[in-house]
Amino acid sequence: MPCRHAGTFGGPFPAPHYPPSLLLEPIHVGIGLCLHLEAAAATCTITTTVRANQAGARELVLNGVSFNDLRVSGTAGHELVHRYDGERIFIVWATPFNAGEERAVVTAYRVCRPVNGMLFYRHTRADVNIAASSDHETERARYWLACVDHPSSRPRMDWAIETDAAHTAVANGDYVDETITGERKTTRWRLEHPCPSYLACFVAGDLISVDAGVADGGAGPVPIKLFAPKGLLTEADLLCSYGKTKDNIEWITRMLGTPLPWRKYYQFVFPGGLGGAMENISLIAWDPRFAVDARLRPERGWYVDSINLHELAHTYFGNTVVSRDYSHNWLKEGWASYMQWAYTEAVEDAPFFEWFVYHQLQSYLGECKTYRRAIVNNTYQVSFQLYDEHLYPGGAWRLRMLNQRLGDAFWPAVRTYLKAFAGDVVETTDFRRVLEKASGQSLVLFFEQWLYKPGCPVLKVTHVHDAATEHLTVTVEQTQVDPAAGVGLFDASVEVHVEVADGQWIQGDVILTSLRSISSITFKAAAAPLQIVIDPHFKLCHAQTFAAGDDILRRTVTHGPSQYARMNAVVSLAASGTHSNLEFLGTQLPTLHWGVREVVYTNLAPHGGPTTAGILVRALQTEDEPRALMSLLDALAKHQYPFVAAALRALLSSDKAAQLPQTVVGAALTALGCQRDPADLDLLTGQAAVPFQVYPWLQAGALVGLGHLHTPAAHAWLLANLDTFEHPKLRLTACASLGTAASWLPSDDREPARAALAHVCCADEDAAVSLEAADALAAIGAGQHTDALRSVRPRLSNFHLARADAIILRGTAQPGAAAEVSRLQHVVETLTARIDKLEAALAEKN
Repeated sequence: MPCRHAGTFGGPFPAPHYPPSLLLEPIHVGIGLCLHLEAAAATCTITTTVRANQAGARELVLNGVSFNDLRVSGTAGHELVHRYDGERIFIVWATPFNAGEERAVVTAYRVCRPVNGMLFYRHTRADVNIAASSDHETERARYWLACVDHPSSRPRMDWAIETDAAHTAVANGDYVDETITGERKTTRWRLEHPCPSYLACFVAGDLISVDAGVADGGAGPVPIKLFAPKGLLTEADLLCSYGKTKDNIEWITRMLGTPLPWRKYYQFVFPGGLGGAMENISLIAWDPRFAVDARLRPERGWYVDSINLHELAHTYFGNTVVSRDYSHNWLKEGWASYMQWAYTEAVEDAPFFEWFVYHQLQSYLGECKTYRRAIVNNTYQVSFQLYDEHLYPGGAWRLRMLNQRLGDAFWPAVRTYLKAFAGDVVETTDFRRVLEKASGQSLVLFFEQWLYKPGCPVLKVTHVHDAATEHLTVTVEQTQVDPAAGVGLFDASVEVHVEVADGQWIQGDVILTSLRSISSITFKAAAAPLQIVIDPHFKLCHAQTFAAGDDILRRTVTHGPSQYARMNAVVSLAASGTHSNLEFLGTQLPTLHWGVREVVYTNLAPHGGPTTAGILVRALQTEDEPRALMSLLDALAKHQYPFVAAALRALLSSDKAAQLPQTVVGAALTALGCQRDPADLDLLTGQAAVPFQVYPWLQAGALVGLGHLHTPAAHAWLLANLDTFEHPKLRLTACASLGTAASWLPSDDREPARAALAHVCCADEDAAVSLEAADALAAIGAGQHTDALRSVRPRLSNFHLARADAIILRGTAQPGAAAEVSRLQHVVETLTARIDKLEAALAEKN
C-alpha cells in the first residue's frame, strides 16, 4: 500500500540506487526456523546454495541485521571465512569458484524481537504470544533472514518450521510433511518457483482456518484457505472478507489467458505491523483493517475485493515476472493497480467505475501538488518511498493510456510479455519492446515523457464562440512546465465533446505538442454551445481548469455524457464559490448518482458559511449510501455551527446509526468532535472505550473527535488514558489526538503532553505507534524531549527511516518554530470563526 511521505520526494537524504552484482547468485535457500513465541524469538539455520555466474568469484554478501550468536560454515572441502558488521555478513571462500559451480553456506543465529520483518501477536486474553508471521516488502527480510535482500536475487526455497505441536505452520509453496517430537512439531513446505526475499513468507501459531473453495486455476484445481490467529476474527468474518477469491482467480486467469502458477492460494490476517496487504507467493497476508463483517461490507467490501484482486494480480506482475530493481516497480504495482481497474470495470456498473477512476486520478494529482517524480526513478532514501501515489494510480494511468493507444493489440501483447519473461527479471525497456513488436508503433517518446520524466499535463481550457462566423474555438494551454523540476510539455491528444443542440454532439481532438504550450480546435457551431466537455471518457492523465461558464457547467452536472464529466463539472462549479452555484449543487443532489453526490460533498467542504453547512445538513437527512456518507461527514467536520452539531447528534442517536458501518459512525464522531462543544465530551469518551469487532474504526473516530474538541477536559482525558489502549490503531490514534489537543494550549501547558508522548516514543514496542508519537511530539514542540525523538530511530527498520528523519529534523531544528506555527493556526481559526459569524449575520439580514 502507498507509503506515507512528509514533504518532497526522496526524504532528507536521497541517493541513487542500483541493483547489485550477482557473481555468486543464490539459487536455493533452506530455511530452518525454530520459533519461541513466548519470547518473541527464533533460532534460524539458513542454508544458502549459490552458483557462480563468473569464474574466479569467491565473495558473497548477505544482509542480516542484529543477529545473535552468528555462526557461518561451508560444505566440506570448501573453507571460508566471514566478517559481520551487524548489518551484513561478508563471506569469502578460500578457493575461487569455477563458472557454473555450486556451493552451500550455512548461517546459524538467533533473533529476538526483531525490529521488523518477523511479527509476533499476543491476543489481549493471552499471557504470551500465540502466533508469528513475516512481512518483508521492500527490504525487511534482513531483520531475521540471512539473504540477498533484493528482488534481483530469486532462489527457490524449502521451509522447516518448528512450533508447538498444537500449532499450525504455513509457508510459501506446497506442503511436504510434518513430524512431531514430544511437544514440538516441524512442518515442511517447498517452493519450486524462484522467489525474491520480499515474497518469502510464513505464518505459524494458534490459528483458526476455513476453507474458501477450490478455484479453477486454468491448469488444475487451486484450493483456497483462510487463516487468522485465534480470537482476532471469526470464520464468518474471514469468509465475508475474502470469500470472492475463487471468483477472482477464475476471472484473472481468463483475462490474462495464463494459468495460475501456484497449486494453492492461501491467505491470512495478522495484526501488528503489516499495515496493508502483501502478495507473498501463494500466501497472501492481510492487516485486520482490510477485514470486514456483514455490517462493514456495504461501505468497505468493494475496496477489500479490489485489493484482493490487486494482490492476486501480483501473481503475474511481480511474482512470476519480477522487477529487476525497485526503480522499475511500476511494472508490478502500476500493473496490479491497473488490473484492479479492469476488474472493477468488469464487475461494477459504469457509474461506479467512473467514480473509481476519478478518485484514482485525484489521488495521483493530489500527490503531484506536493512533489512530482518520474515513475521510473532510482533516487530515494529508502526503497519503500517509491510506493506512493505516483507508483500505484500514476502507473495505472500510464497503462490505461497505452491500452487506449494500442487498442486491440494491447492485451495480446501483455500475454506475450507474461509468457516471455515468466520466471525472469524485467526492466521498463523490456515491456516497451514487447508492446512495440506487437503493435508496430514506436513508443520511445511516450515512455520518455510519461515514465522517465516527472509530471503530467496541467491544462487551462478556454473557449470563444463567434456568432457571426459560426465558429467555436476551444483553446488548451499546457501550464505544467517547471524547468527546475524537469517537467516539460507533453505530446498527446485530448478529446473535446460539444453539445451544439439538445442531445446533438460533435467532437474532435486537440493535439498537444512539446513544441508549443498552446493548441486549439475550431468547430462549426451556429449557436452558443450547451456543453463543452474535455476528455469525458478519461483517456488522458491530466489536470484541468475550465471556467466554461455557469450555464454550461450546470448543464454538464445534470446532462453530462458521463459520470466522470459530471464530477469534473461539479469541481469547477464548486470552485467558483458563488452562493448561486453552491445552492444549485445542493438542489441537484437528489437527482445525482451517489458517486457524483460524494464529489459534491467533498468540494463543498472548503466553502464556509451557513449556506453550505445547511446544504450538507439537509443531505445528511436523506443520504443512505455509506461511501457518500463518509465524504459528507468529512465535509461537515469543517463547518462549526450549532445546527450541524445537532444534526450529528441526531444521527448518532438514531436507529439508523445502529445499522451503519462502523467506519461511518466513526466519521460522524470525528465530525461531532470538530464542532468543539464541551457537552459532547462524555459521548466521545464513552464511544472511544466501547469494545469493537473486527477493527476499531468507530473507537478511532471518537479519539480523533476528542483531539479536535479543543477543551482542557478532552486534553486531560486523552492524557490520562493514553496508555490504556491495547490495539495499535487506538494507541497510534490516541497519540495523534493528544498532539492535536495539546497544540491549542499555551506552550507552557503542553509539557504534560510532551512528557507522555516522549514516553511512548521510548517505550512502545510498535514502531508505527512510536513514530506517530514522535510526529505529535515534534508538532507541539519537543522542548526538552528531543532525545526521545532521536531514541525512536535506532528501533526502526529501513521501512520507516525517511519519515523518522523528517520528524527528527522538524522537531529538533529552529526552536520555537512549532509554537509559531501553532500560534498562526490559532489566529487563522479565530479569524475564520469571526468570518463565519459575520456571514451568518448577513444571511439572517437577507
